[in-house]
Amino acid sequence: MALHTPWFTVKSPDGRHRFTGYNTLDAPSTAPQGSAITVFGQAVGQTRNLCYPVQIRYLAEVNLYPRLRSMMLMQLKGAANFVFELLPPTEIGFLPEEIKGKLLRIRKSEPANMSTAQSWRAYNDRFLPLLGRENVVEYELVDIDGSMHNLCMMELQRAGEDGRRENKSETGIDFEDEFGLLMPNMKISLDIGLSGEFKPKWLRQSHDAPVEATRCRTCAMTASRGKDLSFCPLKLASEEEGERADAISGIVQELNKRWARNPWDPTLDLLKRHRLPDDIQSRLENFFSHEGRGLILRLEQLQTEWDTTGLPVGDPDPNFAKVDPDYPLAMTLRDCTIFLKIPKTAGEPIEARLGDLDMKSPQKFLQWYRKEQELVNGGWYTMRDVFRKHCLLAKTIP
Repeated sequence: MALHTPWFTVKSPDGRHRFTGYNTLDAPSTAPQGSAITVFGQAVGQTRNLCYPVQIRYLAEVNLYPRLRSMMLMQLKGAANFVFELLPPTEIGFLPEEIKGKLLRIRKSEPANMSTAQSWRAYNDRFLPLLGRENVVEYELVDIDGSMHNLCMMELQRAGEDGRRENKSETGIDFEDEFGLLMPNMKISLDIGLSGEFKPKWLRQSHDAPVEATRCRTCAMTASRGKDLSFCPLKLASEEEGERADAISGIVQELNKRWARNPWDPTLDLLKRHRLPDDIQSRLENFFSHEGRGLILRLEQLQTEWDTTGLPVGDPDPNFAKVDPDYPLAMTLRDCTIFLKIPKTAGEPIEARLGDLDMKSPQKFLQWYRKEQELVNGGWYTMRDVFRKHCLLAKTIP
């Protein structure tokens, strides 16, 4: 009986990679084993494409990156995409270099989401040039056909049946979106070090906050949701070393909680066998005071440049045409994620890259407006409770 299987087609020199679903009886013969680049070199003048069978495995519901529900899965909760791990067809199988260690991201069917092509253009034309290739998780646009969409939906159904997918009633794949994104798996081997992530959020105060505010935008939003504050973003961007150290302490505490509480996270094996390195705090403090400081300041600068107006919170009938046209770009950077690779050896450099650079849709203006209204009208910016002391702004208020 024929089965439909995902196949990966290596791009021609002037084209894009492609994922499709072939009937196994009609599938193209597999390419020679070895590097696809090497095979290309041997096949000069031939017109056939190089096709490889692959397995896809759904990764996200509790959150984003592998394996299963590792701590790097934290990115996708409630987000706009499904993410699949790309695996060899068998345990001793082969993947070409083009997709080895990569994830495939496919858009959910949500009207308010930007299309994959729109997100790609914003990433390639705006974020990449201004943030630098060395500072971002790199994406690559790939073609996805309808048969591949069907196979991904089948995998989502299997994930729901075997417990890997919790929210089985949520929206499905957008079958009209003909593209996906390839992205690297930022999880690293425990033999090498630890992986972590956090969101830097609003590194400058909101234009819409009252002048007497005792909380920044992130601290006010956190308080309104009844959650514990991990760290104040204004402290992370502060010029004062002590404030940055306080922010890093909060980030490390949150990383430790995630490493310790997630039963699917292979980092737990490290926690059981070894203690976490005592110098993680000091190493991250040093990193974000030197190499990583430029990244934080660049984020702060772009968030400021792309939001010069704020939202018309005091207007009951808001005219969003008066809002800075780059406001969605600023909101994208306020919801991006910093992924960390922390080597075991203290002398080796920490790596930090920005991910979640999916362009926010202007259709979310009303949602952002209502959130800001709730913070202002609910007094969350100015409330003088005991929890405000964690915010940098509270230092200036008696």
